Amino acid sequence: MGTETQNLQKTIKDDLKRLRWSQKRLARELYVATYDYDDDEEMGRYEERVKKDLQRPTTSPQRLNEYLRVIHQHNEYQNLCQFVPAYFSTGALSEALEAEMRDISREIGEELAAAEESD
Repeated sequence: MGTETQNLQKTIKDDLKRLRWSQKRLARELYVATYDYDDDEEMGRYEERVKKDLQRPTTSPQRLNEYLRVIHQHNEYQNLCQFVPAYFSTGALSEALEAEMRDISREIGEELAAAEESD
């Protein structure tokens, strides 16, 4: 099953495959969405940070959820016309129910990915 961080990292990587984006491209999109200025040196450091965030088991789920939000709001993602089976915590449910909602979303995502691969 994996931790919430691992599940979010896998979701992000799956979305990158669908978009045909590299992790570097993701970092650039995140940088542009976050900062008002363009600094090549700073962007290079940001690219490394995003790359590590997608590998490190201690990356906060909040940061990864923010990455997903930017991905899912991007016009290229929306042009894919895909359903996003991802549960984002609202804090309204108990932790047990939130875990179940994440599991259901993950299972739906896996089923959709398997169906895509068999096409």
